[in-house]
Amino acid sequence: MYYGDSLTGTNASGVVAFDTVSVAGISIENQPFVAVDQTTNPTVRYDTAGIFGLSFPSGSEAHEALVVAESGQIITTDAFVSRTADYAPTLARIAMTNQLEMPMFSIELQRSTIDIGGGRGILTVGTLPDGVDNSSLTWVPIRLYNPAEGGMKPPAFAPDEVYPL
Repeated sequence: MYYGDSLTGTNASGVVAFDTVSVAGISIENQPFVAVDQTTNPTVRYDTAGIFGLSFPSGSEAHEALVVAESGQIITTDAFVSRTADYAPTLARIAMTNQLEMPMFSIELQRSTIDIGGGRGILTVGTLPDGVDNSSLTWVPIRLYNPAEGGMKPPAFAPDEVYPL
């Protein structure tokens, strides 16, 4: 699988495994993840644990691999979309539980030094970070891409659907 910066060729491979994940007090059973055993990403040399499932379902290589293993080559998006509740990335599945105050998350990557481990980040799920007021934000919709723009084709059971990349 290639990461979001796939133009640089950063990639990883490994088997897809399942475990229970708990975030923001919400547990998701049978969450798929890739147990990476080979990567071109040098950060693994610095005791990093991996990449947390932040992508949209349409960008999940693990989701795609599981659907292909179940249903064969993906010709239409029907099987892919219908398995989203089971195979989507962690935060997408958490949002689908309807247990969050708001269906959102935010990430702050903070470094106080250029040294490895210098600084900390913050992940908030279902709410805004402490000290951030909703009135100080400008909300914009997520960009959706139709198939002509490189987006995922809609499934037969929802022909008018449009998805983010």
